[in-house]
Amino acid sequence: MTRNSGSSGDDYVEVAVTEHAVCVRDSKDVTRPHFSVGCEEWSRFVGFMTDV
Repeated sequence: MTRNSGSSGDDYVEVAVTEHAVCVRDSKDVTRPHFSVGCEEWSRFVGFMTDV
């Protein structure tokens, strides 16, 4: 599980990488379910974010 904080340091998004998917959740809002995306889609998303 990877935890990334926001600019204020108190907002977290947790990412768990499995063999077939990447699962993402907001660690502060446990009422919302996690969501998962395929590894290829996650890779495209990360590539896009590094270009922004």
